[in-house]
Amino acid sequence: MNTYIITYFHFHGMRMACFEILIEIHPAKRTEFLQAFEMIRSDKLETSERFDIGLFEQVNRTNTFLWKERWENNESMQHYFESNTFRMMIGATRVLGGLVYQKMFRLEEDIDNGA
Repeated sequence: MNTYIITYFHFHGMRMACFEILIEIHPAKRTEFLQAFEMIRSDKLETSERFDIGLFEQVNRTNTFLWKERWENNESMQHYFESNTFRMMIGATRVLGGLVYQKMFRLEEDIDNGA
């Protein structure tokens, strides 16, 4: 069973587009990967319509990371997929390790955060 430490934030009544990518990184390339991820996380040009971005390391498999992002809409996310920043990061993950899986989905239901 895969175990991740993840905190979810739910937005009442919002529709958003999301993706997640599971990545296994070579142990010797861990620092380089984390630096590359920090670069895309702090990229101000790509963040105006991004709600959040997260990187979570699998508890029972060192150097296996789940990269998740939530976007305002599918069009914004698709534009991001075409950006040099995203393409650079995907290329880096292939050099520094490998993609295990990737998934895109839309959240369109009315979710209450319980507050």
